[in-house]
Amino acid sequence: MAVRTLSSRVRDLVAFLLAATAVLLLLLLVTYHPADPSVNSAGEGPIQNWVGVVGAILADLLYQAVGWGAHLGVVAAIVFAVVMVRGIELGGATSRAIGATMGVVSICALFELSLHEWDGPFLPGGLLGAAVGGAARKLLSYVGSAIVLIAVLVSALFLVLRLSPRELAVGTWRAIRRTAIAFGGFARGIRREISP
Repeated sequence: MAVRTLSSRVRDLVAFLLAATAVLLLLLLVTYHPADPSVNSAGEGPIQNWVGVVGAILADLLYQAVGWGAHLGVVAAIVFAVVMVRGIELGGATSRAIGATMGVVSICALFELSLHEWDGPFLPGGLLGAAVGGAARKLLSYVGSAIVLIAVLVSALFLVLRLSPRELAVGTWRAIRRTAIAFGGFARGIRREISP
């Protein structure tokens, strides 16, 4: 059976819609205000959220569910927009979905683990992070749960990016090296400009 590919115009339209979704999602998350209306409160005064009542409710639901992990939705929308524009075919949808799920769960749990004393309007890892991070901390203590959750996060990256541990390490090293070389060249240029 032949794999159907989307036409260039449809891909561009989907990419544009994903980028708009990323902007809206970012705005509704960063302009979240606990006094805005939500599913469990009527709210007081004018709505502070820049995306209105819908943004206030969505922000509240996302922060209550996954805490700071809600910002991963912005990253995902941007990544998928780039994938659509570049026409990249994503194979291995099942393993990528499993990896993405593992990544969200581990990041939420790590937020909860590292910021468990934070006193904000929502739990740092949301209800998901509180459940997984709390259980991990009780079973493995702080250090053990941090090691396990970081290992799960790295494994999730392997599944999502479809890289071997060696490829990920080499790619990371090359990126660090290129950044250091570029920064060194930039610093030399600045020194030449400011030296008498």
